[in-house]
Amino acid sequence: MTPSRNAPCPCGSGRKFKHCHGRKDSGRRPVSKTALSEAALTARRLLEAGQYAQAEAAIGRLPDDAMRAQLEVHLHTSAASSASPHAAKEAVLRWCALSPRDPQACRTRVELGLHSGSLDDVEAAITAGQTVLARSELATHAGVLATLRGQHADAMRQFRVAVGPQLKSRQQEEVQLRASLMAFEATIGNYAGSAARDQYRRVDFVHERETLRAALLSVDTLKPAARKALAPLIQLGWRHLAYSVTFDFGRIDEGIGCLARVNDVGVDIWATLNRLTLLNYSDAFEAGDIADAHREFGQLARARLGPATTRFSNPPDPGRRLRIGFVSADFREHSVAYFVRPLLEHVDKGQFETFGYFNQPDAGAAQPAIDNDAMTAALRNAFDRFFAVGDLHDTDLVARIRADRVDVLVDLHGLTTGHRVGVFVERAAPVQVTWLGYPNTSGIDTMDYRLVDAVTDPPGAAFAGGTEELIRLECLAAYSPPEDYPPVCNPGPADERSFAFGSFNNTAKLSPKTVRLWAKVLDAVPHATLTLKYPSLSQTSVRQRLSQAFVDQGVDASRLHLLGADAKLHDHLARYHQIDLALDSYPYNGTTTNCESFLMGVPVLTLAGNDHRSRVTASQLVALGFTQLIAHSEEEYVERASALAHDAAALTAVRNNLRERFLESPLVDGAAFARDFELRVRSMWRKWCEQT
Repeated sequence: MTPSRNAPCPCGSGRKFKHCHGRKDSGRRPVSKTALSEAALTARRLLEAGQYAQAEAAIGRLPDDAMRAQLEVHLHTSAASSASPHAAKEAVLRWCALSPRDPQACRTRVELGLHSGSLDDVEAAITAGQTVLARSELATHAGVLATLRGQHADAMRQFRVAVGPQLKSRQQEEVQLRASLMAFEATIGNYAGSAARDQYRRVDFVHERETLRAALLSVDTLKPAARKALAPLIQLGWRHLAYSVTFDFGRIDEGIGCLARVNDVGVDIWATLNRLTLLNYSDAFEAGDIADAHREFGQLARARLGPATTRFSNPPDPGRRLRIGFVSADFREHSVAYFVRPLLEHVDKGQFETFGYFNQPDAGAAQPAIDNDAMTAALRNAFDRFFAVGDLHDTDLVARIRADRVDVLVDLHGLTTGHRVGVFVERAAPVQVTWLGYPNTSGIDTMDYRLVDAVTDPPGAAFAGGTEELIRLECLAAYSPPEDYPPVCNPGPADERSFAFGSFNNTAKLSPKTVRLWAKVLDAVPHATLTLKYPSLSQTSVRQRLSQAFVDQGVDASRLHLLGADAKLHDHLARYHQIDLALDSYPYNGTTTNCESFLMGVPVLTLAGNDHRSRVTASQLVALGFTQLIAHSEEEYVERASALAHDAAALTAVRNNLRERFLESPLVDGAAFARDFELRVRSMWRKWCEQT
């Protein structure tokens, strides 16, 4: 039966039948509602379930050519191993030809061009959509295209056209702010309505960032009522700026300032949390002030969420098998995973049942790509129970964890991006612990314990300052080396070539004090070079800022070797062959990079500070038995670096058998760490049972 002309089209487009497949110019005989809608829905369900072979067969049986082409686009852009960009492009062109007045076909063609990075295809799609898409939408796409081509003036002109229908007033400041936000988001891959949201990223966006900053500052001149009306946009703008400078070099304090501007408009939990994270990188704040800021956040979170529950049905039996849950977004190829894995692989399964709560979207059949991470697969197998919980609201995740009757819940994230701190604020388990993923207190009153060691947080130290009770492990964590790593390279005598210092730490950790300290080292060793490596160093703007920071300290830029990311971990590790002595950052030390350095036979020199973030490397060196590489003042740091650079025999004595020593140390002894961890957890549980 043919639908009436004013009825919804059975293809599912949402348009009236007379404007879709019932058009007189369609050239096709209308398809029956039963034949089209049921077959199309079946094909869609198969796609969503990840049953791609069955979906392809169902799509092939569809009686409507346009619908078949539309679903073929989704098939060929899915996460399936058979995904084919070329086939997707052919399908979307066929869809557009069969449904030339369908806006969704035009949009999808634009998105495919962005997804593939083919800007010529994007331009062709925009041209083809001139009579189909609304003017503001066309301008948005044109602005994105101009942004990606570096045509900044044209991009801003297009975005100003695009924001016209959204204006609450005719104020030029609002026009410029909205347009600047669109330009910035286009640069970082956040295209409105685009499938390429996280697929296409340019590395340098200095122009868009400064344009957005200027627009935000101009809004400050508006009257209070006008600023209040624009508050959500203003907060978004300052959040974007904070995000952009976080990954730049030497702009941590600027990022902290941007986040303060967000909260000036109105208290924003996201901004508050990110500010706390950035404080750990800054050398402009004392440990006590940072701890105070974390406690203030904890008070804010408690006021927002209300009292936490204290009633649990878990049997208070101190000797029974315990259920331990771990919450993290980093059960993947990430630094945290290299320390979690040995614990899981050596934990006593007879005494402890482990639950992994992976804060990523459900990795079911519809998204199999997440399982392509070998580390995720390994951890999934190591846990007794493993769940992807990224789609769950905090309240739902709390209910899930309580339903699983988890006894001890371990936070592996702290307050960094991907956290589930709200779950811990609500108290999802009788005992809650934070460990590994964050160098400071959580600040919340429902986090019972923080796992540290006697070096990172010495007993009786005045800088403890957190809300948790500190539990000192024998060793802070045990590392799981990658399965494939290069051989150790023994460099020739230093007097036959320049001496090479190096650091592969996050550039965000290279504080002004770190740069000044390393510049003093280079001044003390005139023949030395410094190799720095991190993914952000592929950005021209970051390299320039970093080089200039050293030049300002009197270091010739030719002595710096700046490297970006390597595609393979094996190649990354091989870069350590270019380093004689690794220099640690301050105040935020390296952790995983230290283990990589030790594995590759390269010692690390550190300056021990007075809080956890600046004592992790000292902890690792104590575990290795290399206390001579721990300095306690800047002068001592420079002296020891210079002494090792000028004394080949002393350096060789340290480097000889460093890999073997590392692999036999507590830093890699997963079994010993697991036994120690189990004792501490059992003690926590016994205490809860006694109190209950």
